[in-house]
Formats: sequence, structure tokens, C-alpha cells
Amino acid sequence: MALSVTVSNGAVTYALPSDSLDISIGKAPFQAPLPANTDPILIDLGQFRPAVVITGTLDPGFTTDSVETIPTKRQLEDFVKTSWELTMTLAITFGGVTDSYVGKFVSVIFKADAASEGRWNFVIQMVAVGRS
Repeated sequence: MALSVTVSNGAVTYALPSDSLDISIGKAPFQAPLPANTDPILIDLGQFRPAVVITGTLDPGFTTDSVETIPTKRQLEDFVKTSWELTMTLAITFGGVTDSYVGKFVSVIFKADAASEGRWNFVIQMVAVGRS
């Protein structure tokens, strides 16, 4: 099955050549301590915290696949730096089903591997508000 991931800041949209995609949904209950050796109170506000991790490999040259632009490492790096404060729209298609997420970048890691012939590996971590 093909995996298709696009990320957009509203002005620029890039197709990310993705090898894998992880979507995790966590909760964040917290513990309120009480005095006098009593058990703490657990408080759960019922908030879910989706997170998305995308990994892939970028070719050294600029390419356009029909309508979608696949960025180079430099273009993706500039996109992240100029979009850090903006809310991103992430469209994920897998198995013929498309889901959209709205979120923000947490971190982006670029890794060079000598055996990859000039291609850059990337890992993008985002927090999201959920599927839209």
C-alpha cells in the first residue's frame, strides 16, 4: 500500500516522500499530592493529545510529482524554520483513505548517511489537535 503525506502552512504545500508514519494518542492525567501520608488524587480532564511522527528520505534534487512538490533538504529546512509558529495541515493517505490533521512542529531531524548517495533522511515530530 502506498503512503502519501503532504504538509501545508497555508501558502506552501510539500509532498513528503515518507517511509513510515506513526500516530499516537495519549492522555495527560496528573497527580495532586496530599499531605499526611495519604494517597494522591489522580485528576483526568479527559484531554487527548495526538502526536504524529513522519520519517522519510529526501532526494538531493528538486522534483515535482504532477501537482505536488517534493522538497529538497534545504527547502524543507527553510519551510520548517519559517513555519515554526504557524499551524500546519497534514494530509495522510494510506490504503485509499485520507485523513487530515492540524498541528504544529515539535522537532525536525535531518540525518546524512554516507551509504545513501547524497539523500537526507528526516524525522518530523508534530503535535496535533486531532483528525479534522
